[in-house]
Formats: sequence, C-alpha cells, structure tokens
Amino acid sequence: PMFELVLVVARLVLALVLALAGISKLAAQPEARKAMAEFGAPERLVPSLAVAVPLAELAAAVALLLGGTVVWGSLAALGLLLAFTAAIAFNVARGRRPDCRCFGALHRGTTGPRSLIRNAALLVVAGFIVVASLVGTTPDVWGELVDRGAWVLVGVTAAALALALLVARSELVFDL
Repeated sequence: PMFELVLVVARLVLALVLALAGISKLAAQPEARKAMAEFGAPERLVPSLAVAVPLAELAAAVALLLGGTVVWGSLAALGLLLAFTAAIAFNVARGRRPDCRCFGALHRGTTGPRSLIRNAALLVVAGFIVVASLVGTTPDVWGELVDRGAWVLVGVTAAALALALLVARSELVFDL
C-alpha cells in the first residue's frame, strides 16, 4: 500500500511538472521560440517545436494520470527529459548558457548545473515510474487517493502541486 502511494505521488508530481511546463510554454510562445533558437534548434523548425514540445509535455502529463496509459506517459516523460538534459549538457559543455524558459514565465534563468540537477532528479522519478509501470504496478491515481480518504486526497494533491512548483522555481533550492 505505501509503495502504491509513493508511485501515485511520483506520477502526480511528474504530471504537474510537465503540465506546468507545457502550459507556460504555450502561454508564452515568443519566449518559447526564443529558447528553442538559443538551444540550437534549426531556425525553420523553431515555430513548430515551440508548439510541439509543450503539446508533448501535456500529452505525457495526461497519460501519466490515466491508468491505461502510464507506461506510454512515463516513457514519453523520460524521453522528453533525456532530450532536454542532453540539450542543456550539450550547450553547457560548449560554454553556452542559453536562457532556460523551461517553465515559461514561472522560471527564467540561464542553464547550468542547477538545470542539470533538476533534470537528473526528474529523470530518476520518470525512471521509477517506467520500471514500476512495466512490472505491472499502475494504481489508479485518483482511486488510490480517494480510497485513503478526503484529507489524504487533498493533502497529497496539494503536496504534489507544491513540489511541482518548487521544481519549476528550483533556483529557490539550488543557488549554483
């Protein structure tokens, strides 16, 4: 039972992080396009990527919350995070520190160790969900929380939202 709750919280946090990132990028398209260009995306692909990436984040977020699509949602989240981490590492290794607009207006700063640490933590969470879902552990998020009572539902959802916002505002945690 505790393992299922930890898995549910991990799915909620990752889904909320991806949803915050996707929504904020869609809401700030000029900044999203600028970030894509600064990260080295081919100029002709920038407008499409500025829409496709946040839509992929939102799709992965939704898939993480639904019982039948957890495997696909967690694999999509893992793939997105690997791509983001590789892009950050590639730029940092070349001495470039493009502005990170990973969470649109919620977070703005240059890429660097903080971004890599944040993404590494999210990769661990996504990997945990992938492994758990591949071995068949995919509890229904809302059913699991409702079964535990209203206060647990409210508390876990609020905690997951707070963690997602903390990830989005990670410069409050890591001053690197």
